[in-house]
Amino acid sequence: MRLVGTLNDESKAMAFSRFLKTKGIAHQVETKKNTNWGSSEYGTIDYLFWIEDEDHWEEVKKWYELFLDNPQDPLFSTSGSTQEHSNNTPPENPPEAPEFSKTTPWERQPMGWITKSLLGICIILFLTSQLWVPSIKVPERLAGLIVFSSPIDKALLFDYPKFYDLLDHFIKLYGVDDLEKTADLPPEAKQLMQKINQTPFWPGFYQLMLIEGWKGISQGFSEYPTFEKIREGQIWRLFTPILLHANIFHILFNMMWLVVLGKQMEQRLSPYRYILFILIVAVISNISQYLMSGSNFIGFSGVLCGMLAFIWARQHKAAWEGYQIDRATMLFMLIFILGMASIQLFSFILEKFFEQPFSPNIANMAHIGGGIAGYLLGKGDFFSWRHA
Repeated sequence: MRLVGTLNDESKAMAFSRFLKTKGIAHQVETKKNTNWGSSEYGTIDYLFWIEDEDHWEEVKKWYELFLDNPQDPLFSTSGSTQEHSNNTPPENPPEAPEFSKTTPWERQPMGWITKSLLGICIILFLTSQLWVPSIKVPERLAGLIVFSSPIDKALLFDYPKFYDLLDHFIKLYGVDDLEKTADLPPEAKQLMQKINQTPFWPGFYQLMLIEGWKGISQGFSEYPTFEKIREGQIWRLFTPILLHANIFHILFNMMWLVVLGKQMEQRLSPYRYILFILIVAVISNISQYLMSGSNFIGFSGVLCGMLAFIWARQHKAAWEGYQIDRATMLFMLIFILGMASIQLFSFILEKFFEQPFSPNIANMAHIGGGIAGYLLGKGDFFSWRHA
């Protein structure tokens, strides 16, 4: 299924559709109403022509361009090109009027196996991790620590530095309460706690900026270890944070958009290109977020931002590929992403200059990094529409 072009006049759309039928070209015509309030063409209806056999695309494209130049050309007359008819005598077998569909051919096709697999993996990991969360009562001051996550999260997070390994060991030996009652610890526990306090880990540029300003950014890599588990060979962590989600609303929102965006991309890209796209954007968005915030982040939203930016780029570079995300939706998502980034900037100002702790815990750098990666991939030709 491939998009040929668009007409904005119903009579012309019907005429061109009848012409294609006389040529034996299997096709579908989709009606699409302009719902952009800011457009002078609001409320108008476009007619999108899709051909079912992509081998005919070049031929039909030439006819489409000729029709645009001169719809009255006798070539497109279907009233009797092989025999004459009087003005009052209709043809014996007039071409049937085309049926216009309100949904795209791509929307009527089933979801691909890769998108289904991602959907299933994310849901299974979410449900399983919820069951495996430690049942111990965690003090409110320590609630944000990764060590109280499920074993699945610990194995799939971007990093799990030595600092957290030592904390895990301490909690296993002495429990959670002793983390706050250090004065009453036995000598061996105090020694372990001292080792924990002396073990550095990558906090992210955000925290370094809060504590040390610009100096923290320039000295961060030399003073703190980075990519600890990845350096040990656990390279899957570059990708796997996108498969984890924090709560039911988080996973519902992300999976809904995965279905909408992933389905379209999988139908237009070969399987290995689709998988490669997800891998590239996931790695870039995850690294971007890790450098900014450290390893405590999860979610598919960085890849979703990459998909949105990719589709936007393809719509401008190769509209015939037929990606179906309207301008209003793109604008809403852009405002949403910029809005979340603005909230993070506001929270930084409150913490830095007014000492008011307020952290929304939003993976803004994953959104930005993923969006930039997706846009650049969309501007290139490697991830363009392919037969294979």
